[in-house]
Order: sequence, then C-alpha cells, then structure tokens
Amino acid sequence: MRPNLPSHRRENAELNGVSGTTTFQCADVFDLLPALEAKGEQFDVVILDPPAFTKSRSSVKNAIRKGYREINIRGLRLVKDGGYFATCSCSHFMTPELFTKAIQEAARRRPPPPAPDRIPHPGSRPSDSVGGG
Repeated sequence: MRPNLPSHRRENAELNGVSGTTTFQCADVFDLLPALEAKGEQFDVVILDPPAFTKSRSSVKNAIRKGYREINIRGLRLVKDGGYFATCSCSHFMTPELFTKAIQEAARRRPPPPAPDRIPHPGSRPSDSVGGG
C-alpha cells in the first residue's frame, strides 16, 4: 500500500471542486471490502487499483481465484445501481484475456446484474492496457 496516494487524490478532488462528495481509502482490500459490504455501504463510483497479486506465471491461476475475482465480486457489490466501476491490474503476467474473464466471472456473481448500458458490446475492442492509469 502507498498511503501517500490518497492525499494526492484529495488535493485533485479539491482542485476540481468535488472534495465534499468524494472519499479515498488506502487499505487492505481483503479487510475493507467485506467490512463495507457488511455495513451495507454503496457508492456511485468504485475504483479498485490493487498491487500485483501475481509476480510469476506459475501463480496466475491462484491470483485470479483468490485475488482479482474476489475483490471484483466484492467491489461490484458496493456500486449503486447506475453507478460506475473501474478495476485495474498492474501484473505483467495478467493478460487482458485472463483479466477480462476474471471480471466477467465476478460480474456474474453480483446481484443484481449490471445495467445493460454498462455491459461492453460484444464487438467492441478492449484497450491494449488492463490498467486504469
């Protein structure tokens, strides 16, 4: 975790006039997301930008199952209906295809399913980057 990042984001929110409507948290997602879900919290926008869950090709499957899929299931449950969800992967070994598959599996486990205008068109081309930044 990089605890200095939320302060930069707060400064940007202030510069853009949205500081009163935004919150930023830097925490262990495996602790924070279940706690927010248990409290019934929901947000207009949820952005997940975790550290790399895999640093080797041999651990990719485990990273998908225990890392990316889990946090995205929980993150999606925190998005208000009509809200926005962004998620990232900075792992060199997480290919766009594997990342997309993990997100699709997480979305299938989120009740209710995403609104039709939030589902990518089957013919759309994913970006060359799986990161958010």
